[in-house]
Amino acid sequence: MSIYININGHLILFKDMGRTDVLPISLKALYNKDVEFEMNFEQFNQNKEISDLLSTCPLKILKSMEVLQFKRGEFYLKQEHYYKNVYIVVDGEFEIFFKDYNDKSILLAYYDKVGAFIGEQEALLNKTYSASVKNMTDCVLISIPNEMFLEWVRLDHLFSYNLLLNQCEQIYDLSHQTGFYTLHNIKEQVASYILSHEKITKKDIQRNVIASTRHVNRILSDLESKSLILITSGKITILDREKLKFYGEEKE
Repeated sequence: MSIYININGHLILFKDMGRTDVLPISLKALYNKDVEFEMNFEQFNQNKEISDLLSTCPLKILKSMEVLQFKRGEFYLKQEHYYKNVYIVVDGEFEIFFKDYNDKSILLAYYDKVGAFIGEQEALLNKTYSASVKNMTDCVLISIPNEMFLEWVRLDHLFSYNLLLNQCEQIYDLSHQTGFYTLHNIKEQVASYILSHEKITKKDIQRNVIASTRHVNRILSDLESKSLILITSGKITILDREKLKFYGEEKE
């Protein structure tokens, strides 16, 4: 049989719950009948990514979740701090950045993917945040207490498998980026990123090159002053592809 979750008057079907002998006790009693469970969630019935993510989540984990909304800049998690919750992105854009002791910051990643996790590595390792997180737009998040997140990982094998895949993808991308960033200076990185994308904006460069926004903007201004690119309303057009290929190779 199936489990139904009532979200804002809409029933979401949670099916294929697996064998009863591997379900948590709270679900075993519910497994042989349809159940309506009231939760104060919004948007999920229209959101396939979130619906799929929660489709095998044990009921007691679902009951521990809370939907949170923040205006731009209100959600801010600081590096070297410990937090008691893991977050799932439902809507919004987030910067992941590192600050040194001189308060200089560098952008490490940009999150805008529905279903992305914030703080899952810190919860698994029981450590403080290695970088800071801030929402750059209004956002909607699902909050899960760390202990409930860890129990979800232990109880839900499909979720654990998908989480493992996600972590492997992050490590794979990080390995590629580390090699690229080590071998190329910032100018070469900016030029290479522009050349490898047909449609690109200043914001794309700022999000994907590990350097301060000020440094990236300085390089883009230099490229435009040398007539290698044209920036119109934030959109970048290549004017001289051949010269752009060798930009940054000259000695400072």
